[in-house]
Amino acid sequence: MDDYLTDARRAFKDFRAEGIQTLQPGEFSAIALTNSPQASGKVLHYDIAVEGDTSVDCLVFEREAYDAYEDGARDVPFVPEYSRTGVSETTLIRTLDRGEYIFSLDYTEQVTAPGEESVTVTRLLELSESAGG
Repeated sequence: MDDYLTDARRAFKDFRAEGIQTLQPGEFSAIALTNSPQASGKVLHYDIAVEGDTSVDCLVFEREAYDAYEDGARDVPFVPEYSRTGVSETTLIRTLDRGEYIFSLDYTEQVTAPGEESVTVTRLLELSESAGG
């Protein structure tokens, strides 16, 4: 059985996190995206929708950079091919390189300055096995 019959990139769902989240200015949330060194490459999929006109950033960090980010650094590198900045709605489906990554729904000064009010975000995040292996 294939969980993604109409998508040749993905085969089987490994992980799914979805819900509605409210972030205050300066806050972020994080979800680990471990892609085993033995794996053929997991496929990352996320859909983000922000209520209203406010923008957030969807940032994917390598582990070491995330550790500094979590400690308060707001100038650390993120992985641009997996990240989207200044968005009120976005979708991404990409095969991850092998490694350990962290997805952050960011409402801090890292890239896009937060607004003065809280923001409510609907998010779906999935990791799946690549159909290629």
